[in-house]
Amino acid sequence: MMKLDADVVVMTMPDLENYHIKRSYIRKDVEYVYIPHCMDSLNMTMRKGSMDHFDAVLCTGKHHKEEIEKTEEVYGLPKKTIVEWGYSLLDSMIEDYKKMEKKPSDKKSILIAPSWQKDNIVDSCLDALLDNLKGHGYKVTVRPHPQHVRHMPERMEELKQRFASDEDIEIQTDFSSNSTVFEADMMITDWSGIAYEYAYTTCKPVLFIDTPMKVMNPEYKKIDVEPINIWMRESIGATLKPDEMDKVPEVVEEMLNNADKYKDRIEKFVNEYVYNLGHSAEVGAEYIIGEVIKKIQEKKNN
Repeated sequence: MMKLDADVVVMTMPDLENYHIKRSYIRKDVEYVYIPHCMDSLNMTMRKGSMDHFDAVLCTGKHHKEEIEKTEEVYGLPKKTIVEWGYSLLDSMIEDYKKMEKKPSDKKSILIAPSWQKDNIVDSCLDALLDNLKGHGYKVTVRPHPQHVRHMPERMEELKQRFASDEDIEIQTDFSSNSTVFEADMMITDWSGIAYEYAYTTCKPVLFIDTPMKVMNPEYKKIDVEPINIWMRESIGATLKPDEMDKVPEVVEEMLNNADKYKDRIEKFVNEYVYNLGHSAEVGAEYIIGEVIKKIQEKKNN
């Protein structure tokens, strides 16, 4: 990386210059462009200074733009080029979802999709959650984070054995398809980024369990912008604390019975907080190609 001879370098890895990956010392005029691989807060869930050494950032929505501008202001950083991009993966998922065959079912389906962090749903309240969902006529699928399956195979096997004879509960450890995700009538998660992908794609609600937050930047409050991870939870669903699992049946029933209300609310939210919905790939490509053409023209002029 330090010997790169390029006009533009596009990265999805943050922390340029902060660790072993440095800007090129062969050429000082390389433009480094950062593309987020998530839609949540860049300030709270990434390390402090993770984007300080990029020249441009492609933002998924106005919350990213606001965080970057505030960070530059608070820490006196040089201004970056902020591209109002969107999220190409979301665009692809929405297209795939529209084409997906919807299977009719007499049971409402609930997907539990925890994160991989300290005191997540699996490690803190999964047993109580499943006990409170049983017997209400739902099809419940637990889709643990792949890292859980990798690092805690005994726990996953124990769960599978425990619910082997229960037709209403499935412990799913095969991640080869997203059909389970998008077929669910609602999702239960903690702080996993899958909540955005699910809700923004399907416009179906999410029940968030308030396990301890994933905070990578201890100074995230310094820029005085509340992370979208926190405030959007009530916008696209509802929240419960891990010790409130007895309230799950009531909250789940309310959310499922008001699916149309949540659909309207989530559609409005997505259109407000995601740039260029449906054509972000063109916007991103146009910016990058434009910068390359500029560099070529500069060389010709010199």
